[in-house]
Amino acid sequence: MQTIQAFSRFYRRMWGCAAIGALLMAPAGCESKPALAPVTGLVTHAGQPVAGANVMFQPETGIASGGTTGADGRFELQTSNDRRPGAFPGKHLVRILKPAAEPPPPEGGSASPPPPPAPPLELHASVEVDVAGPNEFTFEIP
Repeated sequence: MQTIQAFSRFYRRMWGCAAIGALLMAPAGCESKPALAPVTGLVTHAGQPVAGANVMFQPETGIASGGTTGADGRFELQTSNDRRPGAFPGKHLVRILKPAAEPPPPEGGSASPPPPPAPPLELHASVEVDVAGPNEFTFEIP
């Protein structure tokens, strides 16, 4: 009888240790995400920085990264799904779009038509993001 009880305690301890080990290892496996490379850059038009342009890097495989240019025309990418800084290494199709500017409202009830809005600025390019960097890109919109 004692042999059966000792044998039973051994298996309970063994399964208990296995369960604790599995619980401790589970978060490590769930948190592994592909490595990203930091990507920054500058967008200009006619030699001047472009503020408010949307910059999108779409890799051949993986999730896109994007950003918006600041007043100085500079951007920094982050992934579109979980907002991690950077982009997946590899070849990317780059799309940059600066929406058309809204025309100013007429002043004082002027009868003259408002000036036409500035056309949108758009650029398509291809770049290679290197895991080792540096990934600093400058884009001139024609």
